[in-house]
Amino acid sequence: MVITSVPLTNALFVMLVAFICLGLSASESGLLSNGSFEKLDPTGTPQDWSAEVDTSESGKARCLMDEKVLRHGKRSLRMDVTGPGRASAVSKKIEVTPNGRYLFSMLYRGKGFSDGTGYQGVNSFVHIYWYDGNQRSLGHAGPGAPYQTQPWGRMIRLLRAPQNAVYAIVNIHLSAHKDGTVPTSIW
Repeated sequence: MVITSVPLTNALFVMLVAFICLGLSASESGLLSNGSFEKLDPTGTPQDWSAEVDTSESGKARCLMDEKVLRHGKRSLRMDVTGPGRASAVSKKIEVTPNGRYLFSMLYRGKGFSDGTGYQGVNSFVHIYWYDGNQRSLGHAGPGAPYQTQPWGRMIRLLRAPQNAVYAIVNIHLSAHKDGTVPTSIW
């Protein structure tokens, strides 16, 4: 996953930047620390990320590192729900410029969601939450993952920080409701 600051002058430049940024890893060009999830702390958790798992409805949810299903590098972040519950991976703070333009790029994969005919009780999204200097939320932006099982895909979005934003946090989320289609996984 890569988030890059983009000084824009026209739409053609946006497309050019998008294609240039795709070939670079987060550690080389991005503002997001450890966006590739390659660096782990001693407990096996991706550095600069925290996992939040809620299984209060007696379901099972988890965040883990997967060394078998991956697109690049040595591992991928995987989230599973096998019953009602939710799993999220949350980045550390990312400094941003008010009204700054940012290119967001990520690879994703989904399994078990639905047959593609509509909502079946499972939610998946990646949101960038914007905050001001007083740690007040200014809202969020970002792509939702396609709602169906699919092979690896790439998501690219151009986002503008709100006028008073000074930092952002990335939240990758997967949840299933009581009657959700499970098991479901995202990478």
